Order: sequence, then structure tokens, then C-alpha cells
Amino acid sequence: MVGLVGHLIWGGIQFIGLNTGHRDQLREIQEIFSVRGLVKNKRISGFTFEPSWLASQLATLYLPWLVAALLGRWTMDFRRSSVNGLSSLVNLFFLLASLAALLATYSRAGLAVTALAAGITVLIAGRPFLQSAWGWFLAGFRCSVTQSRLGWIQAAGGRALLIIVVVAVLAGAGIFLSDKGYIARLWTSDMSDFWGYVSSASLGPRLAYAAGAMPAFNANPLTGVGLGASGFWIYPNMPDELLMGQPEIAQALAPNSGLFPNP
Repeated sequence: MVGLVGHLIWGGIQFIGLNTGHRDQLREIQEIFSVRGLVKNKRISGFTFEPSWLASQLATLYLPWLVAALLGRWTMDFRRSSVNGLSSLVNLFFLLASLAALLATYSRAGLAVTALAAGITVLIAGRPFLQSAWGWFLAGFRCSVTQSRLGWIQAAGGRALLIIVVVAVLAGAGIFLSDKGYIARLWTSDMSDFWGYVSSASLGPRLAYAAGAMPAFNANPLTGVGLGASGFWIYPNMPDELLMGQPEIAQALAPNSGLFPNP
């Protein structure tokens, strides 16, 4: 919990500072505890090494816990409900703040993993909650005999307002992400050539390392290639199409480079 609060506070400061021209001051603070500093664009990283690491922590650690807490002991009476010592309103606040931080990382893998995990979780574990919520939603549009016309209008209007809010939030998140070139390159890059698309969409290094690592794993699935020796296996097995035009790989292959991958 302390780690999540720290990420949210420092991530929020990063987001505000990076969008208001205070990168230099933020970099000085970040370099006190991180050798990486800040990435070149306006992606937040919290207290992690890079934005994708923060997204991974949110997707695999914090968001599942927060969602499970709400789905496990949800009640409409927020004043009396408690989940793991936190009121449901506080729990919901941290959930929404974590989702906002995930968006601010602009991590494509983190967003995809979160969306996939959320869909599977809701279908498997959240079915009773969905059924209850759907029943509550439909009940607002049914006018019972004992219900006044004003009460029915208020109930139906509340549901309609909820739909508008949800659509607005989803549309805003989509606009927020699509406005970032790093995200938009997934659909704006030229798709006529596969390797060219991979490079222009900033997928080249990860795909190259994954393609180079698989033959090493296949050759030694049980014992591995030895501690610190993975770099000797990765580069010879990389696709030739990705050895050119990738600054990250070119820097590691330079004769005067001291970099050596050891995933």
C-alpha cells in the first residue's frame, strides 16, 4: 500500500511537471534514486526504472488487489463497508488513481495486459457483481406501481447520466492515448512491409530480443546457457532485418560499447 501511494504521488508530480516545463528539476530529483533519470518523452515512471515497469507493477500487483477487494465485498452502503481496512470509497479512489497512472505511463503492453486481465477477471470472478449491477441498471427504467413519476424520472435520468459519464471517460482516455505519438504509431506506421512496420512502431528492439532469446531457450531449455551468458546467444540469432536501424541494438553492438544484455 505504501508503495502504491508513493508511486501515485511522485507519478502525479511527474505528470504535472513534465507538462508544465519542469523537466530539468524533475530529472535532478529522479537521479537521486534512479540511474535512469527520466525518459525523453512525457511518460511517468514513478519510483521505477522506466514507465513500462510502473505499468507492469500496476497491472500485476496493485490493480488486481484493488479490483478483487471491490468485487469481493462490494456493498452499496459505502459508509459501513470496509475492505482490507479501507472504506470502499477510498479503495475506489485508489483504483481510479491507479488507472489514471497507467494511462500516464503510455505503456502499450501494460494497457493491453490490463485490458485483457480485466476482461477475463470480470467474466470469471465478477459475474455475480455484473448481474447485480445490470439488474440495478434496468430497474431504473421500469416504472413500478408504487413509484411516483418523478421518482421514475430521477432513476432513469441517473442511469442515463451514468451512460454519458462512462462514454465520456472512455472517449477521453482514447483521445488522451491517441494524442501520444508513441501510441499512435501502432496504426499510423506503414504496414506494407512487416519489418518496416515493426521498426517504425517502436517494436523492433523487443521483438529482436525475443526472437534472439527463443533459440537460446530451445537449445538449453532445462539448464539454460549459463549465468551472464545469454548475450552470447541473443545477438547471433537476431533477425537480420532488425540489426539495422535500431539505435538500441546498434549501440550495444558498437565495438566501443560496454553494454551487454543479460535478461
